[in-house]
Amino acid sequence: MSFKSVKELITPILFGSFAAFILFPKKIAVLLIALWFISQVIHNKSLIVSNYKVNLKWFIPVSLFFFVYLLALLFETPTKGALSAVERKIALLAIPLGFYLIKEPLSEKIKRITINSFIASVSIYSAYVFARVAHFLYVNWHLVTNEGFNYAVRSSAEKFGGVHSTYYALFALLAAFFLIEPLFTNRKKWNLKRVIFPISTALFLFFNCILLETRAPLLAFIFASSAVLFLKNKKVGAIFFATCVIAMGILFVTVPKLGNRFTEAINSELLTKTETDFNSSNIRRTIHYCSVSIMKENWVTGVGMNHYEQSYLDCYDNFTNEDLVKFSFNSHNQYFDAIINHGIIGLLAFLILVLFPMHQKLFYQNHKYLFFKLFFIVCFVTENILSRQDGVLLFAFFNTYFLHNYYFELRGSRKNIIL
Repeated sequence: MSFKSVKELITPILFGSFAAFILFPKKIAVLLIALWFISQVIHNKSLIVSNYKVNLKWFIPVSLFFFVYLLALLFETPTKGALSAVERKIALLAIPLGFYLIKEPLSEKIKRITINSFIASVSIYSAYVFARVAHFLYVNWHLVTNEGFNYAVRSSAEKFGGVHSTYYALFALLAAFFLIEPLFTNRKKWNLKRVIFPISTALFLFFNCILLETRAPLLAFIFASSAVLFLKNKKVGAIFFATCVIAMGILFVTVPKLGNRFTEAINSELLTKTETDFNSSNIRRTIHYCSVSIMKENWVTGVGMNHYEQSYLDCYDNFTNEDLVKFSFNSHNQYFDAIINHGIIGLLAFLILVLFPMHQKLFYQNHKYLFFKLFFIVCFVTENILSRQDGVLLFAFFNTYFLHNYYFELRGSRKNIIL
């Protein structure tokens, strides 16, 4: 078997396996990254000395944020926590570097396998966790109170699946959009068989997110998907947005606990020692207060990775609430996290990573990539997504995957214009 044949066989398998990493234990997921990266080096070894100026145009912007973290280690003696923070973000360099070595467009077969593998893995994971949670609640129903039902669902889902509910929502809602997007871009090909499976699967994923009460990702999904559809077709986008708003309104009325979660966020208060309602909204309100206080004093250079956690603990001490110190909450905002760690340079590097290449007009014709960007731009406001391996892998892989494909599409469009 020739080298080319082996490459054509192995590459789709590795891309498909990588896209399905939610199904694997974290150590296996790391191994998949290593195998995928090594395969790119081997398969493209004849191109390493070639001219990579085209790939550098996107490689530098997407890897800059990681280099800020790496360079920060040179200016301070890193603690264990600082080293762990950098270690968790290695994928922000390794994955772009792997794509950087690929000096040819991905085949339609690889693209199809990557997206379908991701959708299938998220659906399988969701079905497995949903079945385990349903069985757990059935067996332990006598122990679950009305007030504790949602907590029981969220905690058991994380226990059985190993993924935090907010991070699961990122996977589920991204897969849901991948499922429904072709229905809006190829409406002429609609038929019963083509519509039932993607819509039913997307609704199942959406239902799981509602059950887990993942507020921010749900709102981000509605915003991002409506914006993408509106750019494609104003009427369709407006109808979709109105449908989502009406559906959420009905859910708020028929499922009081879901509505209460949003009301809780609106009426949140700073925590005190006597605060009896230790809920996520009050926690976030207090975290936000501390984040702003820390940024005001350190917005130029940041506090550094070594002092990041202690800066929050010092602020939490002012509230005399033991739970704040006990759980040592981070900023729960990726933008705040960047500026508190590395100051204005860190924030600029992060904004480049997130917004590049949204300054180009052709970008807005790529619906999946546009949704991905808008979705994460909103989700970064309420969560430190890049502080966990699940979030880093998901964002780094698909951001670079779409960017690599986009630049080859951009080069092709320019050649057609010239011709």
